[in-house]
Amino acid sequence: MKMKSKTNQIIRLAPAVVIGLAICMSAAMKITGNPEVVSVFAKTGLVWVIRYFGIAELVFVCLFWWRPTMRVGFLLLCCYYGGATAVELATGGFFALPAAILAVIWVSVYLRDPFIFGAADEDNGRQTAFEGVA
Repeated sequence: MKMKSKTNQIIRLAPAVVIGLAICMSAAMKITGNPEVVSVFAKTGLVWVIRYFGIAELVFVCLFWWRPTMRVGFLLLCCYYGGATAVELATGGFFALPAAILAVIWVSVYLRDPFIFGAADEDNGRQTAFEGVA
């Protein structure tokens, strides 16, 4: 039994909306200089770039949400949260949070566009990433 298209669309978009709103809240706290966030950044010595990180998060989420630039936004968010995970690992922080955010980003992208990971789209005749390569 097929799901209704509206229900299917809601299921596909929900993770992207939820994780995007969480990232926007994080960006707002960085831009406004929330004392708790500043204290976390003080441990890593990155207080001087905290506002730039907040602005970057907003830009990356906007790119991620807009369908024509979703792939670029996905790449930038992966790089950003991969770096955040690395910093947390290097400083002995709580690395599970940026890793979990990154995992939800990957799931949301797969639900929105499985072809980005090389899955065949038989309805449109699109090839996987490696088909047709000599």
